[in-house]
Amino acid sequence: MSAEAPASARRRRPSASLHAVALGLQEAMQHKADFALGFVSAAFPLFVQYYLWSSLYARGYSIPGYAYADALLYSVLAAVVGRLVHTGFEYEVGNDIKHGGLARYLVQPVAYVRLRLAHFVGGKLPVYAIMGALLLAALAFGGAAAGERLGLLPAVLAAVALGVAINFLIFLCVSFTCFWFDEAAYLFEGIRIGIVVLSGGIVPLAVFGRAQDVLHWLPFRYIISAPIEIAMGRIETAALPQLLGVQALWVAVFGLIAWAMWRVGLRSFMATGG
Repeated sequence: MSAEAPASARRRRPSASLHAVALGLQEAMQHKADFALGFVSAAFPLFVQYYLWSSLYARGYSIPGYAYADALLYSVLAAVVGRLVHTGFEYEVGNDIKHGGLARYLVQPVAYVRLRLAHFVGGKLPVYAIMGALLLAALAFGGAAAGERLGLLPAVLAAVALGVAINFLIFLCVSFTCFWFDEAAYLFEGIRIGIVVLSGGIVPLAVFGRAQDVLHWLPFRYIISAPIEIAMGRIETAALPQLLGVQALWVAVFGLIAWAMWRVGLRSFMATGG
């Protein structure tokens, strides 16, 4: 009995990943002011874009292929999807590597990247809940016809999930550069701004003209623009599997890059002590 009791207790004990999810959720709810300000900061650009599009369309300017109502709907969806795919964990990973905090994870039977992913998901659960509701509301009152919107919902959610994965892995790769650079954190915001612009997080990619043909070959479109295009009914139903497949391909590519950087960087970390 005494030998079986500890084993049963271990089986009942929650996994490290679930504990990290719960910890991330707890930390997110503890900082309610930051949480509220995050939504205010996300809503403020919508007012700017509203007056921008209103002024431009009133003077005869327009985005190719987008009516005035489409431009406004795109702005709302871009703000929602942008919050859903937003990261922030990269600073913690960079600090762990730079200051040697990673060492305490290496001597424990845990997977560091898995814990960071679980902590990231836990901290984003409130955002996913609120922004998911806003996304459903936007789909209910704008975009494609009502019957089509219901059919598009699974594809939209899948595209958003894959967009989150792509952005997560991109910033995981960027954070792993801290294995070789003392001050790599300055890259985070610069790369974030570049991704937001090139992924259609501010304006539709149509404003780039012929350059959007090049952007379609890059991974950034599949973070924000692709889910919005699906939600607005701008992607043919027959083309949805191909688009989701391309997203999954980029997830695999950046997953392999992150794995390789982790393996090589970990040897450097262990050799230098951080």
